[in-house]
Amino acid sequence: MVAAVESVPILAGRVFKVTVPDSETPVTAPYVTVYPGDGADVQRRMGAGRQVSQVRFTLHLVGVSSDQVQAITSLVKAKFVTNGVMRPPVVAGTRQSQGWWSTPAPVASTTGMVPQMTYQVIQLGWDAEPA
Repeated sequence: MVAAVESVPILAGRVFKVTVPDSETPVTAPYVTVYPGDGADVQRRMGAGRQVSQVRFTLHLVGVSSDQVQAITSLVKAKFVTNGVMRPPVVAGTRQSQGWWSTPAPVASTTGMVPQMTYQVIQLGWDAEPA
């Protein structure tokens, strides 16, 4: 997942899992923070024992402007969605299906922070079951 986002050239080395590193040199936009979620475990058929995990991630795409954030969102989305169809990453030992990509809110900007941050929240995930 992180590797797919980092394969966008402008984001190489600028994708952080859970938190942006705390250092004396602040991280500047653009960058992406990935928040893995626990998801949900679902039994598809009563009594059949077939277990499906609904894998979930939240991405915060941060840029210097709304235009940059929209461009980064398009580039990252292209790594997971083709012609409106979600393509979950291949994970050894599992089968993935029924992926989703969601932008629950429009591009937003922080207020009262210097420098101001412009960002987009993305939620994505897919169903996974043992192969």
